[in-house]
Amino acid sequence: MWKNSANKLRNTSSSNYLGIVFGIILIGLISNAKAETYTLYSYHPVPPFITGENQGLTYELVQELESLSKGQHSFNIQVVPRKRLNELIKTETIIVLWANPRWFKEIMPSQTFWSDRIMLDTSVYVWEATNTKSYKSPNDLIGASFGGIKNYKYNNIEVLLTKKQARRTDADNDWQLTQMLLSGRIDVAIMLEINACNLIKKHQLFEKINLAEHNSFDRKVMLTGVNDKGLIKLINKLQRSPRWAARLANYRAKIVPIDQLAPGDYCSHLPAPTTVLNN
Repeated sequence: MWKNSANKLRNTSSSNYLGIVFGIILIGLISNAKAETYTLYSYHPVPPFITGENQGLTYELVQELESLSKGQHSFNIQVVPRKRLNELIKTETIIVLWANPRWFKEIMPSQTFWSDRIMLDTSVYVWEATNTKSYKSPNDLIGASFGGIKNYKYNNIEVLLTKKQARRTDADNDWQLTQMLLSGRIDVAIMLEINACNLIKKHQLFEKINLAEHNSFDRKVMLTGVNDKGLIKLINKLQRSPRWAARLANYRAKIVPIDQLAPGDYCSHLPAPTTVLNN
């Protein structure tokens, strides 16, 4: 009798163990079945968006979205040149980071959806301090040699270039533009305020470079042909996320408005970086 009881107990324990294992496997399969992977495209290979291999604000965005989705979504990053991105937008269903409707209105498909703002950004005019001319509006560029990033378009500047009222020289990155300014090859450039201030701080150019605000704008996520309300709702959570605000601050994405600072005092009031949040 004891032997039969022991066998029954062993069988019961074994059955319970198998049931638990099966349950764990089933939960894992269900979780994996629910998870959906998206490819996010960016055409910004420069800081603060890309600062190293798998590093930068673009990858911080992916980490935050995956955290907010609680394992329901995963994301891959594809960084492509703007020209290639334009081709993809015309032919593929695509999700684009750091975009703004103004920059894509000529090629935007009829079925295009936009997230709420994920970042407020500012671009600035940058010129060498010994230049007696100031650049604070598009008309100030008339007759000037202007420097920009290859394949980038600039608000209110394109019309001057079309009319040949300004001459444009392209560079691959903002440091090249800065070197062109300092060597006198161009009169003025436009770059992100974040990048300009980082370069000024890194190379101690406070007395050599002047800045003025060019344009403030929202950065959003563009979805062409993807009316995924769940994904859009997830992305829109970023605007209310304290952790996302901390990630932006860590990249000095919040800067005192340029018009509130005296000449020569630009970028000295950048907020101190916070600790990067990894999960």
